[in-house]
Order: sequence, then structure tokens, then C-alpha cells
Amino acid sequence: MQRIGDSELAGRSYVNSAVGYEWRGLTVGEDWAEAYVLTPWMLARTYLPLTAPGVSLPAEWEARVRSEQPFQLIGPAMDVVVGEDLLRLHLQWLSGYGHLLLQPLVQNLPRFAGAADVWAVWGDVLAARDRGREERLETLRQRDAGLDRREFLRRMIGAD
Repeated sequence: MQRIGDSELAGRSYVNSAVGYEWRGLTVGEDWAEAYVLTPWMLARTYLPLTAPGVSLPAEWEARVRSEQPFQLIGPAMDVVVGEDLLRLHLQWLSGYGHLLLQPLVQNLPRFAGAADVWAVWGDVLAARDRGREERLETLRQRDAGLDRREFLRRMIGAD
């Protein structure tokens, strides 16, 4: 990623080289690894598939095609199921990394003096989002734990 910031995005008004590159909050699940990534051009939640995610790539975003193209900040939006959530994520391809999915959070970084400022402003917001997501997942788990298969099927087909 640093190669991209140092070459392809160097001198762009939306790039703040003082911010640097950091990963935080890495969690690894069964099918996905998730983390916040901070670059000089964006703070994003990043999703790395550990298994085939079951989504079709647009032909122009296949690895063999992207490897011949210049870096693009944000790729096409896709609806992807991550755990229990349906998320609208942006496809990205990085040489040396491959495909990943991004949920851009902040794209106006020139106003920050450095990474510490970004995390100071956004840290509480990100922590609140993470807590809310965990609470939703726990509610779903508790609800699903109380359903047996017959009750679940009755609800699915609308029978009483």
C-alpha cells in the first residue's frame, strides 16, 4: 500500500502523508478477517475473505485485468454477507495482496496532523459501532437459540 501512496497518489490533494499506514482492531472469524486500515487517503473497515465469499466479480475487476490497470481508490459497491450482516462494501484489488472489500469511513484526511489525531477523533465512533454490531449479533443469537427447526420453518412459510 505504501507504494501506492508514494507513487500513484503522490501529490494528490486528498492524500495526507503525515497520517501514515496502520491496521487496528483485527478480528479473524471463520470466513472473514476484519480490521480498520488507515492510509494517507482513507480510514476504512477492511474485510479479507478467508474462504470464497460467494460473490461474482465484475469482469473488469478480475485480478488479471486489474493488474494491468492503475490503482483506483474505491471499486464498485457490492452487497456481501459478512457473518450475520448484509453489508454494502467496495471491491478493491491491490497488487501483492489480491482482492479485499472496503467500507470507507473517512476520506477527508488532510485536516489531520497525523494518525493519532485520526484515531482520537474517530476512535469513540468506531468503538460505538463495534459495540452496536456485537449487541445486534448477540440479540440474533439469543433469538435463534430459542427457535427449534419446526418453529423456524413455520415462520418461514408463514404458517401458524
